[in-house]
Amino acid sequence: MGSPRPKEHAFGLTRDQLAAALASDNIDTRRYFNPPLHRQTVYTAPGKVGAGPLPVTDRLARELLTLPLHLGMSPAVVRRICETLVRVHEQRVQVGAALKQIEDMRS
Repeated sequence: MGSPRPKEHAFGLTRDQLAAALASDNIDTRRYFNPPLHRQTVYTAPGKVGAGPLPVTDRLARELLTLPLHLGMSPAVVRRICETLVRVHEQRVQVGAALKQIEDMRS
């Protein structure tokens, strides 16, 4: 499906909240390129020449959420993911409150 950038102010949930909501419906997500390559140890080790500051790359690494993506996905699976995204968005206030409650219980 790809890697959308859920904007909290537009979608109503953070990337991590959306990932948790999708996980509760058995939809796997990934945070690819987090940390971005220029921040990984192999590139930042002493003596290595780093790429310098890459603010756009850093922002994208914090914001991107990769949804299921593979050649064998059936139209039914794609539909289920899309319907779940719509449902989570429609219920974002309740989802956010439930996730906050879980987070508070863990603290």
